[in-house]
Amino acid sequence: MNTQMNIVGLRHHVAPQLLTQWFENEPNSEFSLYEQPLCLMRAHQCSQDEHAVMAVGLGQGVVGYVSRVDARRCADALRQSATPHLRARVVGCDKVRRSLVVEVMDPLPESEPDRPVDWHYDDNGPVMRLPECFVCADHDLMWLEMIAGGQAAMVSEEQLEQLAMGTINDLSADATLRRKKLAETMAASSDPRLRAFSSRLWALMDHMGSDELMERWTHEVLASILEGKAMRHCRLRYPELTLDELTDRVRNMPNGLGRDWLAGDRVEFVRRMYYQQISRRQMMHLLTLVSMYEWCKADTGTGEGMGSLPGSATGIPSLDTAQARTLFDALQTEGLLDKRLQPVRLSVAERGMLVGILARRLKLTYPWRDFGKLWNMNSETLRKGCFKAQDQKQSLDFHDRLKKLLDACEKC
Repeated sequence: MNTQMNIVGLRHHVAPQLLTQWFENEPNSEFSLYEQPLCLMRAHQCSQDEHAVMAVGLGQGVVGYVSRVDARRCADALRQSATPHLRARVVGCDKVRRSLVVEVMDPLPESEPDRPVDWHYDDNGPVMRLPECFVCADHDLMWLEMIAGGQAAMVSEEQLEQLAMGTINDLSADATLRRKKLAETMAASSDPRLRAFSSRLWALMDHMGSDELMERWTHEVLASILEGKAMRHCRLRYPELTLDELTDRVRNMPNGLGRDWLAGDRVEFVRRMYYQQISRRQMMHLLTLVSMYEWCKADTGTGEGMGSLPGSATGIPSLDTAQARTLFDALQTEGLLDKRLQPVRLSVAERGMLVGILARRLKLTYPWRDFGKLWNMNSETLRKGCFKAQDQKQSLDFHDRLKKLLDACEKC
């Protein structure tokens, strides 16, 4: 029996007008890929994911990649195969996932039980308590599992969406496996609403490694971990760790992960950490080490202040760069900040969203702490305001307004 898989990431490789033709026309129309052959090949150029498998069309080049939930099995088959490719043909499309459904013509090995990768990494060092963002992701997953299992009442589609989006704060393999099992349970449900939402959950998993989500996780979730109570508690427990020792530990992380962090490429660090599919325990160890490294670097005066300008306007080095001043000027002109850089008639959610956007553009390590100090606000209140804003239409309109303003500012 042939195996069906989904090809995702089409928008990165196929022209938008062609995608529209594929998804909006009947399977047997002249614009359809139905029954078209594809070759599945390992994507050796993908340094983040050793299991990445690309789909190549005749005369089209790469059209997409095998979805993550199927990629490992496909990659294992290619490693064992005498040929560098597997034959497949398009049998349909999934309009919710925006993916092509293909049937693999060559035999595949039996699937091994899903489990987190064990690095056998010495994690006897400090490990922080579970951060609040991971705890909240646990709660959201638990409610979705109870709803899917009939142990809790059905909720609206909007509430299901909010719960699903909350789960992506946890990038560990443990959470990934729970999401996959949850999608399978929903797909087999007798409730048509849950069956329909299972496709949305698959689509969410398809795009977990996207640039947008990785940048959001880096500048919002990771920033909250760096500044959170769990990290502060851990730092107080291990005051004897020196910057040199922490630098060595970060540099010696498996698969060169720590070198991405030391090179300043935090988004790449997060992306590769996610694609390694390690356990939550190991992920907590890695996040603890990089967080303690940053804290120790700040304590010894080798952190962000190195790039500050003379004549500090805020008293906070990370917010006194030339780029920060340019953005602040635009926000003042728009009437969103006053002369003292204080927010003007902005709700907590809007303040949090503003910090989240500025954190990404300024590549801030501790955005909630820095703006909390600037605005005399609790950093945790700001962080929660940012997450709350993602569920409010008014705040989403504010996000679009900010994006247009700051995009225009940076082009000048």
